Amino acid sequence: MTNLIWRDVAPYGPVGVPGRSRWALGELMGEVSEYFACGARVERGDVVFDVGANVGAFAIAAAHRCEGALELHCFEPVPAIHGALRANTRRNPRLRPATTRLYRTAVVANDDDGPVELSYFRRFPTDSTCDLASKRRDFELFFAHQGARVGRALEPAVGRRAARRARRLVAAVPRGELGRWLVDTAMGRESMRCPTTTLSSVVHERGVRRIDLLKVDVEGAELDVLLGLCERHWRRIEQVVLEGHDHDGRLREITGLLRARGFQTPRVARPGGAEERGLNSFLLYACKA
Repeated sequence: MTNLIWRDVAPYGPVGVPGRSRWALGELMGEVSEYFACGARVERGDVVFDVGANVGAFAIAAAHRCEGALELHCFEPVPAIHGALRANTRRNPRLRPATTRLYRTAVVANDDDGPVELSYFRRFPTDSTCDLASKRRDFELFFAHQGARVGRALEPAVGRRAARRARRLVAAVPRGELGRWLVDTAMGRESMRCPTTTLSSVVHERGVRRIDLLKVDVEGAELDVLLGLCERHWRRIEQVVLEGHDHDGRLREITGLLRARGFQTPRVARPGGAEERGLNSFLLYACKA
């Protein structure tokens, strides 16, 4: 059984998280509220797919808005986090009334992909991902941004040359084999193999007739999630809200995919704190015309 720590988060009630990790639950619930500020909406009786459910923060917030009258399909592949998600569906007063189906699988583009390697960051679980390359780029962006801040702060005292040297030193922290090892160790990275599914497989197997809201937050693998939907199942989706990372034109590709499937021009915003951390992440919301 996963060792859980319980915290009361107003107005949502008790939320359990895995022990021996860093969780700022108030901040996490604040981040979840940004999905709704971006345009996502839920109503009583809706069917919601929560891909990258983590401990259930988004599911709790959605259920809170509908007094629990939702059908929730929650996907979270990390065993320790999935255990917390399961416990929250039983104990949290917002989630208890909801009809909740849990999947301990990663969501991928192709049913033939088989198990995938997932990086679980034990100390910072919300950074866990199946797309380690994208996450490493985020680390590099973060340290480059921090290096620039350090350089600007030091320059008046030590001069431009020394400040430039300090900036480069900080920016280099996550690079190379030694840098990656240091970051992995600090984050408590563990590599594990996880079973997979596609959204279309779940829609078919569960006989899901509609998805009123599809939420995706999978730390870099969001495009794979969307590519795992066949054309006829796209017609059943009314809204999409996701957090993504704009590496290699990802935002443009996702926007084009949604437009081609009948969604209005997506609304795009920056998540809170993204600019401060130097990240190129985005929030996207789209609905059918």
